Amino acid sequence: MSQPVNDRRPYHWLVIGGTGSGKTYLARQIIRVYAKKPDYIIVVNSSKQLREFARHHEVVDIAALEAGFTTRELYVLIKRHGAVHFEVSPGGDEKDIRRFMDCLGNAAMELGRLETNRCMVLMVLDECQNYVGKKVFSRGMKRVYSEGRKFGVDTVNITQQLAGDGDTIHMTVRRMISVLVVCPMDEEAERDRIQRTWSELRDPGELAFPDPKTHRPGEYMVRDRGSRRACIVRVDARGKRYTEPLFRADQRPAPKRRRGGPAPPKRRAA
Repeated sequence: MSQPVNDRRPYHWLVIGGTGSGKTYLARQIIRVYAKKPDYIIVVNSSKQLREFARHHEVVDIAALEAGFTTRELYVLIKRHGAVHFEVSPGGDEKDIRRFMDCLGNAAMELGRLETNRCMVLMVLDECQNYVGKKVFSRGMKRVYSEGRKFGVDTVNITQQLAGDGDTIHMTVRRMISVLVVCPMDEEAERDRIQRTWSELRDPGELAFPDPKTHRPGEYMVRDRGSRRACIVRVDARGKRYTEPLFRADQRPAPKRRRGGPAPPKRRAA
């Protein structure tokens, strides 16, 4: 997980996996790579997880969501503390969450600098479907994903599923993900969804979960859109990690044509 973070590729990470799959551990590793790089770190979730990366803890309860924030207020708060954890109470009205995330996204963009060559702001969204789902997606966050590269704003998005009973991660976010990390998962519908969305990946159900009793780490897949490569990070019998390359999205073998049968469909560019 030691990817470079200052070449100003658009770095939007998505870490996805089931309960107990090791996704939060991997997300922490990614954030630690960034830890001394950006000027500002913004963590958003509904718990105290990942609070260790912030200097200030701000509880955003339902009353605060209803009262609302301004972009200026959030900008000043983050500017003052440098790293802020926003603990957003669950159960808030969708329009209030959308308004809060709109202001937060705009504040992050203002904290960045146009045409910078490094990451200046890192946004971490834990259970990101609650903040960038279709029902709550805002213009401010659209700016972060679409224009963040130019202003030095990167994101780490963490979730258990692309789509669920609550909300579905907005298509803009999915399209802008540059590095995808897929951890083990059991739910069959979500495993199928992963493979339909990223056809070069294997079934996440085949990955080994971490074993807390033996301290054996879990396996995961990584897909890097920039290099158009993907691999599985496996664990051998001694608990050591090694990588198993997957086909590049543009180098997969074409399906064989049966004699007298129709030609296989042309493969779209990734």
